[in-house]
Amino acid sequence: MRGWVLAWVVVTLAGAAALGRLELTDLRDGFDTNARIMHRLLSQRVVQHDAILATLALLQTGPDGPADAAPEQRLPANPRGAATRPRGRLDRSGSGGG
Repeated sequence: MRGWVLAWVVVTLAGAAALGRLELTDLRDGFDTNARIMHRLLSQRVVQHDAILATLALLQTGPDGPADAAPEQRLPANPRGAATRPRGRLDRSGSGGG
């Protein structure tokens, strides 16, 4: 009789540990998904703010009254090297792979 109780306790503890581990894995996966979504949304917002700041810089007047040069002449030819920088593929974890 005592052996059955001990076996039952061991099986119950092993089952509880397995369920806890599965729940932890599910929570971690959900957190990773939400973190990727939030990172993407924040990155999009930063790009929008950069565009707004660049537009405001173009519209800014110089110290002598009107703008020193026409706004078209103040546009950078290649802002921050965006077109020349190679893009790395994303690996399965979502980080830059190089």
